[in-house]
Amino acid sequence: MLQKALLGSVLILAGLAHASPDAPEESVRQFYAAATSKNCALAIKLRPGFTQDRCEKLETATIRSLTVVSNDGNKAVVAADLGLESGGKPQDFKGSIHLQKQQGEWVLTEYEAETSTNAPPQQQAAPTTDVIGDNPAETLAMLRERFPRYAQGKIVLVDVDKQRMSIYQGQEKLGEFPVSTATKGVGSAEGSDKTPLGAHRISQKFGDDARKGTIFKARQDTGTLADIITEPKDVPTDYVTTRILWLDGLEPGKNKGGSVDSQDRFIYIHGTPEEGLIGKPASHGCIRMKNDDVIRAYQLLDSDTLVYIGQ
Repeated sequence: MLQKALLGSVLILAGLAHASPDAPEESVRQFYAAATSKNCALAIKLRPGFTQDRCEKLETATIRSLTVVSNDGNKAVVAADLGLESGGKPQDFKGSIHLQKQQGEWVLTEYEAETSTNAPPQQQAAPTTDVIGDNPAETLAMLRERFPRYAQGKIVLVDVDKQRMSIYQGQEKLGEFPVSTATKGVGSAEGSDKTPLGAHRISQKFGDDARKGTIFKARQDTGTLADIITEPKDVPTDYVTTRILWLDGLEPGKNKGGSVDSQDRFIYIHGTPEEGLIGKPASHGCIRMKNDDVIRAYQLLDSDTLVYIGQ
């Protein structure tokens, strides 16, 4: 593993030695060199929207190929094949990286992954518009057929149109809660601030013993309590409170892998201080709940529970 990491770093740094300020692919190389060497300030400058937390998690980046597809001097597209490892997990990317000139320098603005054609049949995106509808029985049956590994126990349905989240055991509804999904609507693209559609699993849970209203940063209990706002008021701070259920996409090319990876986007089900906004779109991509409700959901749901987000 160490040899692989060193080789990847050598390849990237070798490319930097011949960098040209007018070559967008060199900004891609420079970004990954900065991120893997933990020069996070430079990495964030080269890729607005990239976070300190994600920078610290990115361990290796091997550039297999970079090819400029288009470049009009202001906007460019680079076809990329990357071997990445973040948080101890391989997360390869193959697709297009979009760049734009800002103050005379290329910055990375968007990733567009190729749709996978080699995923196991039960995890490929099915021809569906992610509609839950008024009769969830059909949706539940579909999910049990497509995702048998995760759908044998409880299933969570998040209805974006109704701003409701329901928990089922078989055909029995164990609970239903108002939620808030993204203000900007639905979508999976990195940096979009939208809520991703489709099938997910709960990958990790945080906050077992946290007090109601506890503020989390990078999934760590800060020991500080937020003021719960019951009026319909949007405040500047976007605190994550009380409990966290971290979602991992199950549909490659849709919410899994590349620039559409829900787990890499830190899509959570979590509590919020802005309880007065629950019931209408108000988040930056996550699924917000009232703090008492997220405690109840946390008690009901285990890791690997299937969570399906539809309209």
